[in-house]
Amino acid sequence: NKAISDWYEPGSVFKLITAAAALDTGCCRPTDRFTCAGKISVAGTRFRCANGHIHGSETFAKGLAVSCNPCFIQIGARLGKERFCNYFAAFGLREPTGIDLPGEIRRSEYYTADRMGPVELASCSFGQSSKVSYLQMLTAVCAVVNGGKLMQPYLVSKIRAPDGQVIKEVEPVVKRQVISEETSATMCRLMEGVVTSGTGKQAAVAGYRVGGKSGTSQKLDSANEGARIASFVSVAPIDDPKIAVLVCLDEPHSWTTSGGALSGPVCAEVLKKALPYLGVEPEN
Repeated sequence: NKAISDWYEPGSVFKLITAAAALDTGCCRPTDRFTCAGKISVAGTRFRCANGHIHGSETFAKGLAVSCNPCFIQIGARLGKERFCNYFAAFGLREPTGIDLPGEIRRSEYYTADRMGPVELASCSFGQSSKVSYLQMLTAVCAVVNGGKLMQPYLVSKIRAPDGQVIKEVEPVVKRQVISEETSATMCRLMEGVVTSGTGKQAAVAGYRVGGKSGTSQKLDSANEGARIASFVSVAPIDDPKIAVLVCLDEPHSWTTSGGALSGPVCAEVLKKALPYLGVEPEN
């Protein structure tokens, strides 16, 4: 079960975690401005923005919407390695989720603060150089939009006897409060901006308010330098979240490797069918 047994580098979907941590600590505000010159040098290592974009002067909110790497390297530097690592752990990315399924990996791959230099912090800030499971990533994103509460994921909610009697019922469990409710509400607004005016336009669903984040991560341990994972995470309705969907395409063979272009439309199809099933009807 790849969702719980495999590691992957989440790429720019992870920017949601960096953004939430930066806002929650108060080291950044949505209106703070950053500069993207298309590339940025950190301790002698050059990082470039995805697809060679040069965004110029941009706000924190715009940097998330257009998924700007130099912007998030600067945000990560403001946050600092100690706080970055503390939030990485608080979002549950160092531990198994504990879901009621066999075969979940028992650990993830990450830098601790004592092993993290400025280059590692820069890379981790936009979702490279760490490896987590797909379910760990989705559970963390749920905490971002769920009022800051990290939940215990589970598969089976209720077990009944043949006569219909309930033998066991699983109640939702809050593991911990990771970010404030105010930070979570701000992140929901920013994630909606990704879909309305950023890299997630193809994840929009008519009649629904959708929030999301695209990702295109490089598989750093692959012999193929062009190997990518195209991903997108969608949450809807973003003003009252009911469902979260993470779609990851492992080494897609297509005209692009962009998560917004390839995985975004898949998320939209899932939401389009799932939301009415859950009783959430579209608005005009």
